[in-house]
Amino acid sequence: MSLSKNTFSTDQSSKAKNSKWLALLSIISLLIIPFTILGYRFGLYQFSVVLQLFGVSLLVAGMTFLSALFISLKQRNSNYSNSKQFQFSMVVSLLPLLFLGSQILTARSAPMIHNISTDITDPPTFNEIVLLRGSNSNPYVYNTNEIGEIQKLSYPNIKTLTVSETVDDAFKKALLLVDELGWDLVSSDQQSGIIEASQTTKLWAFTDDVVIRIVAKSDKTEIDLRSVSRVGRSDLGANAKRIKRFLDAYSK
Repeated sequence: MSLSKNTFSTDQSSKAKNSKWLALLSIISLLIIPFTILGYRFGLYQFSVVLQLFGVSLLVAGMTFLSALFISLKQRNSNYSNSKQFQFSMVVSLLPLLFLGSQILTARSAPMIHNISTDITDPPTFNEIVLLRGSNSNPYVYNTNEIGEIQKLSYPNIKTLTVSETVDDAFKKALLLVDELGWDLVSSDQQSGIIEASQTTKLWAFTDDVVIRIVAKSDKTEIDLRSVSRVGRSDLGANAKRIKRFLDAYSK
């Protein structure tokens, strides 16, 4: 009888330790995400390190969730006192799985490009912003043969906007929209019809660069935009959305 009690006590102690370890791992897998974001925002490491840390978070969270689920199912008919800790581990580890999983699904649904232009044959060119992008930024050159074909299939509605206003009026309106949309104006040259701006995301502090070209075409005015991400192979559709937001706002 004593041996049986000792065995039961040892088993309970072992399971209690397992539940605590799983709870700790689930918390770690969750905390990796905000600390990774903060580290990147403060410039402690490059974006490639972010992807590696997210991979660690995903792996730890997945293993913790499956382990806690297995033990919970195994103990569902018992009165094991630490069953709530396993449930806690499942819930907490599920959070990074859902967050990172949604990011992966979004990335897979968007084309693997980060350079979008309304004019794919003669895209607007950057001037002042080139000096701000830095050596670790993505190439800003728009490769028509590679990017253009992908963009036509993925974003067929991203096209040049033709308006009846004069170039000067269109330029002034575009400048106002840059401010209304919360973009940071980098430079504006009314003579050449070029406006350069950037936008930094609130969560990640990712910076994307925008150039607007406004030129006369016969008796009309053509407005073209290009938006390019500084980091990331895919922009998760952000650049196309940014251009579409500008075009829609201008057309109102």
